[in-house]
Amino acid sequence: MGKQDEVRALGDFGEVNFKMKRLLLATDGSVPAIMATKYAIALAKVFKAALKIIFVDTSEDEHDYSRNIVMLETPKEMRQSTAGVSIAKIYADKNKINYNIEVIKGNVPKTIIKAAADYEADLIIIGNTGRTGLKRLALGSVSEAVVKESTIPVLVIKGS
Repeated sequence: MGKQDEVRALGDFGEVNFKMKRLLLATDGSVPAIMATKYAIALAKVFKAALKIIFVDTSEDEHDYSRNIVMLETPKEMRQSTAGVSIAKIYADKNKINYNIEVIKGNVPKTIIKAAADYEADLIIIGNTGRTGLKRLALGSVSEAVVKESTIPVLVIKGS
């Protein structure tokens, strides 16, 4: 079977139309996560979709996130997470996006995938820190794990 036959086997090439009603943004406040936030906001505007913004907390300490999500003044160990959610909230408000925020404790990739399934998300949007070498070996890649395990499409925004 040649390339043309393979293309013909795909069927009719009509209008492409995606309906995205719910998007899930996983953020940790890193530069790639903030870039992913901008993509999530833009996609939510284009598709008139609702946006669920999540941060997965892996710490064993109890934090009062409700106060910190609104304020950018946070303890050092929470700075990235809270800043990421705060920034996403600001972008969503300024762009009149329907959103909700959730901070969830757990294993990061598994929790993101479960949250997306529970929310019935049409797309997961996540940043990629671009770890290489020993850091990647030791810490792994959250975005890679989400892409491998998710049954929902995943948009990964690479950091610069």
